[in-house]
Amino acid sequence: MMRTTATMSLDDDLILYDKVSEMTCERLSAIKSSIQWPERKGVTTECVVTAQDGLAFALLGDSGSFVLNQTGALVGLLIAGVDGRGTGYVTPIQEIWEDVRTRTGHEIELD
Repeated sequence: MMRTTATMSLDDDLILYDKVSEMTCERLSAIKSSIQWPERKGVTTECVVTAQDGLAFALLGDSGSFVLNQTGALVGLLIAGVDGRGTGYVTPIQEIWEDVRTRTGHEIELD
């Protein structure tokens, strides 16, 4: 059971487990991407996880999946992918927790 969170680092092997792609593992890319979302104002900066060895990190339907590091700590949330390329965009979990704190005034705890 996942009980910890961690900051993503370039040394991390990231693991995505979802009903669509089952389990995939890729290394975090040094690339960050700024995304302008059509349905809201503003730009977000997301971490890019690229496919290696021809294996897709994310498939259609995987969005919303937790992303873990090699120790099983929660490090991010998959928010989008690129069809045909297997590239995934991951929001670091610390940014999600901070957004929840800012908007609600409450902390998130994993039990």
